[in-house]
Amino acid sequence: MLGIKNKKRKDLAFIGNRSIFFSLFLISFLESNFYPHPR
Repeated sequence: MLGIKNKKRKDLAFIGNRSIFFSLFLISFLESNFYPHPR
């Protein structure tokens, strides 16, 4: 029982980290599209 709970918690943390990284990537991608930085 405890092992299943720990695994679920790890999976949730993994999904949360992925969504944070994905949102950061998406924000930077949209920023570079709408506000192009001078090169």
